[in-house]
Formats: sequence, structure tokens, C-alpha cells
Amino acid sequence: RPGPRGSMVVSSQVARPRGGSKLNVEWFVRDMGAGYKVLDVAVEGVSLVVQQRSELAALLDQSGGDIDAFIKALSAYAV
Repeated sequence: RPGPRGSMVVSSQVARPRGGSKLNVEWFVRDMGAGYKVLDVAVEGVSLVVQQRSELAALLDQSGGDIDAFIKALSAYAV
């Protein structure tokens, strides 16, 4: 189905490894000419892009808006 800003939304369900109800997953994709690219993934309505943006904003706030401190804190997560 059509999605935001020219994307398409592909809906799927993913089985849990130990059984139980399936997870609803929506893939937001866009045709980039050489194939489709995934722009975002939402699991049970929770967007990965929105979640990451929120976490980065909180980390920047914790760094007092100091970009050097932010990069240092971000680097600690990359290990």
C-alpha cells in the first residue's frame, strides 16, 4: 500500500521462535531505481527510526548539547 513521502508499506507477520502470537511488522520501502531500499521498520507499531531518533536526542541532552561529548558518548555504544 502507499506510504508516507512516496514510500510503499509492506505488511508481514513474523513467527516467534518459541511460538505464541505472530509479530506484526511493516516495512517502509522506496524504489531507488536500482531496487527497493528499506527506509524504516515498525514492529507492532513501533518505528525503528523514531526510536533511534529519540535515543539520540536523549543522549545529546545528557551530553549538555556538547557535540564532542555527544560523539564520545556515542562511540562508547559502538563497541
